[in-house]
Amino acid sequence: MARSAIRLFGEAAAVYIGGNAVSLIILSALGGSKRPLAVNGSNLVLTIIWSVYIGWAYKKDTLDSIWRWGEASSASKAAAAGLVVAFILGRGSRLKDVSSSVQMVFRPSESIRLDMCVLAPFREEVFWRGFLLRRLSPLIGTWQAIAISAVAFGLLHTNPLPAMAMGMALGWLYSPLGAGNLYVPMLFHVLVNLTSPTPF
Repeated sequence: MARSAIRLFGEAAAVYIGGNAVSLIILSALGGSKRPLAVNGSNLVLTIIWSVYIGWAYKKDTLDSIWRWGEASSASKAAAAGLVVAFILGRGSRLKDVSSSVQMVFRPSESIRLDMCVLAPFREEVFWRGFLLRRLSPLIGTWQAIAISAVAFGLLHTNPLPAMAMGMALGWLYSPLGAGNLYVPMLFHVLVNLTSPTPF
């Protein structure tokens, strides 16, 4: 079990570092163009690399679809929906900024909002929850896997403690203890990044 977990972390590190290395090379190559366009372009490539590899890894390991993780109970689904609704109500004062953020998503040459609000939530949920958390859970248990993946997620952000707490919430949302699918944490991640001054 320990060897399998170490091997999984090695694989995850290689995918993470490899994808980011390619992204940085592309970012450097596009350095002469507008900076936001270069950032969005390089991170689009990173998103594709991670998604393609993880899709291949799931087929290789004959796992179920990345998008669905077991059947969540009605109570846990209600709790997951309650968390999302509570967040929306709690951030109500910032929701007025969403329209301008959405507009900037469609202007990738002028803003990195495309990456922050669309690409980052997609690739990070696919990688941290769909890949690392989901494959780690059978090895060490669901709650332990949620905690470890959340710590790893947080350590690779500039605001580690809030990002760890965010990782715990997203991991729970993905697991059968919450919504049981990847769509809900992905939506929640998008909402947070649209309304937060420090996106995750």
